[in-house]
Amino acid sequence: MIQRLSTRDCTVGGYHIPANTTTLVNVWSLGRDAAHCESPLEFRQERFVGKQLDVRGQHFNLLIFGSGRRMCPRTSLGLLTVHTTLGAMIQCFVWKVGENGNLASIDMEEGIGVTLPRANPLVCVPVARLDPILLTL
Repeated sequence: MIQRLSTRDCTVGGYHIPANTTTLVNVWSLGRDAAHCESPLEFRQERFVGKQLDVRGQHFNLLIFGSGRRMCPRTSLGLLTVHTTLGAMIQCFVWKVGENGNLASIDMEEGIGVTLPRANPLVCVPVARLDPILLTL
């Protein structure tokens, strides 16, 4: 829940909200609303491929990351560095995921908390692709 104070009279969903009214926005339910996202309870990262989404704009399916002046302060840095970091992690390591490297054993159950933590930790073991000692000789 995000608490906000209305600055002027407005109408939301047919309800009149007077100025200076404390409102609570249920971000959890917005992130699971089928009107904003098809199959919202399924983890499908491909739903964002090929779409021009502005994380600083009015795309409310991204509201869980914040918006406007109260958005995540590291968004700009993250957008600049994520490609290089991910590329280095893919190039330099082979990743063993889940129990015995079995992807089917990954538990996606949600925990309780404001940031929606995982109920059980995700264990990823990086195995180096290159022998760093041989590279220094």
